[in-house]
Amino acid sequence: AGEEAGRGVQGVAQSAEREKASASSRRAEADALYKALRKRSAARLWREEVPAFEGMGLEEREAHAPLVRALGVKASSRGEDERARVAGWVERLLEDPSERIRRYAIAALPKLGGGEAAEEALLALLARTESARERKHLLAALDKVGGAATLAAADAATNATA
Repeated sequence: AGEEAGRGVQGVAQSAEREKASASSRRAEADALYKALRKRSAARLWREEVPAFEGMGLEEREAHAPLVRALGVKASSRGEDERARVAGWVERLLEDPSERIRRYAIAALPKLGGGEAAEEALLALLARTESARERKHLLAALDKVGGAATLAAADAATNATA
């Protein structure tokens, strides 16, 4: 029985090592994809990559989440209309079933200028998320784009815990 338990622990350790290597590989792939996407124009990303992303299944969309970051960065230096169009799409991604895609969207919104709609969308997600990691990203984004609604929510949270 002790030998079986030892193999079980060893198997768990090997599985953890495989997961760690897999996560490292996914990060490297995401970085490479982001760098490739950053070489394209915002218009091309919007015209070609966003429709392709929208047509993907969840697993493939997660692998292509760096598109959200790349488009946020590229569109941040564009005109107000283009930034607003991209921000609207990114705000909708805050409703995505994938936490990974939502985190990319959270990070992209401040690059696009924030605004009341972005602030409200971030606050709505903050109110319903159960993920500590996602909450951390939301608070960082709200620190950059937060306005009156964020201050009111912070006051309410402070009063509720007092």
